[in-house]
Amino acid sequence: MENQKLVVVRERYFRLKEEKRFREEDIQRAQKRVDEIKNYLSELKWLVDPHVSISKISSNIQKDRYIGKFMVYLDNGKSKQVSVSLGSTNLYNGAEDPELIRYSKEKAVNYLIDKFPEKYK
Repeated sequence: MENQKLVVVRERYFRLKEEKRFREEDIQRAQKRVDEIKNYLSELKWLVDPHVSISKISSNIQKDRYIGKFMVYLDNGKSKQVSVSLGSTNLYNGAEDPELIRYSKEKAVNYLIDKFPEKYK
């Protein structure tokens, strides 16, 4: 009787051990796919939600205005910084104005679409 109990427990142990191995392989495959997706998302993020740094420019010739600077990532692995004019400072309530931030992203995306249309195919 004791031998039968041992056999049952041993069989259950080896079944669970094998199932654990299969599940770990599933987890590894899923984690690899998640990592691939994360990498692809970070490659695409700058095309749809660029980080735009907003600065105030003052000069005697032109009125005070805001400019937005953002990075463009080129196919050769290099990047370059681009600046776009965002308008007069009297149109917004500071560089943190949500409307200015929204407009800066819109202007950056429009620039990217215009200069790099192949990225949006």
